Amino acid sequence: MLSRAQEDLLLELAPHRPSPVVLIVENDVLERLSMAANLRHQGLEVFEAADMTEAITVLKKIAVDILISHVSLMDATALARWVQERQPTTQVVWMAALQSGQDCMTPAVLH
Repeated sequence: MLSRAQEDLLLELAPHRPSPVVLIVENDVLERLSMAANLRHQGLEVFEAADMTEAITVLKKIAVDILISHVSLMDATALARWVQERQPTTQVVWMAALQSGQDCMTPAVLH
């Protein structure tokens, strides 16, 4: 679940239009569903992918404003490079657990 500060950061990054498009790349199904529901509640249009392959399938079909991914995903940096080369206006937000086993996440933005 996103904290209020994380929600504010994502809304700040999103272009000022009715429904910014977000792609969440997260292999943990429950975490992905929770994050997606939270962002949809905030008025964002959300797509989901479990890994780089699914993410690229989505990204070939639509342009996204924000891509959210966990740093720990095996292909996270390769995915960020792929997105930046093909959709350079997309903001990439990295999520990382503060400590193993913690639910708390902290975002970092890659420009």
